[in-house]
Amino acid sequence: LPSLEKLDSMIGLDSVKEQMHALVDMLRLNPQREDLGQPAALPPLHAVFSGNPGTGKTTVAKLYGEVLKELGYLSNGEVIVVKREDLVGSVIGETEQKTKRVLERAKGKVLVIDEAYALYSKSEIDYGRVALDTIVANVQGTPGEDICLIMTGYPKEIDELIRKANPGLARRMAQRFDFADYGDTALTRILEKNAKERGFVLDEQGK
Repeated sequence: LPSLEKLDSMIGLDSVKEQMHALVDMLRLNPQREDLGQPAALPPLHAVFSGNPGTGKTTVAKLYGEVLKELGYLSNGEVIVVKREDLVGSVIGETEQKTKRVLERAKGKVLVIDEAYALYSKSEIDYGRVALDTIVANVQGTPGEDICLIMTGYPKEIDELIRKANPGLARRMAQRFDFADYGDTALTRILEKNAKERGFVLDEQGK
């Protein structure tokens, strides 16, 4: 797949690449299984992208959308990125309406909820909980929905969200990709690659 080739060309992200390849291999087997009269393996496609800022989460989300489109699981594959304020209203009833509008706009696409843990609060009256409940009620987590949901955030905070916010959330967000911080060597390689693509040559001080 062209999208996997793009992912493989990225520096680092070894565990993300390995998991993505494993998922693609499973999804590619489905037509063969169906031809043999066996049930298709249909893993939930919604995912948690856990990691610090600058670790490639948004870039990989775009490639994930391309992967799912190339395999026929999304009709569009483009990425929409939203945050808490795009989903949560300020009065009763507004949050559910805003969240449903966002989900409708994301049909066929990848919906990335950046810093998704901002939707979780221990307060029973926080409207972020309404947004999460609306998502769980309208997104089942099975192929065929023509939508892919990705929640991103810091590891500790996103873990707490998935565990505590809504009992149905963990079942829907079954795929998890952990994005490690780049080390000095990887950062140097990224700098050199970006410079070369833009026609620059780094001197020794630049390295």
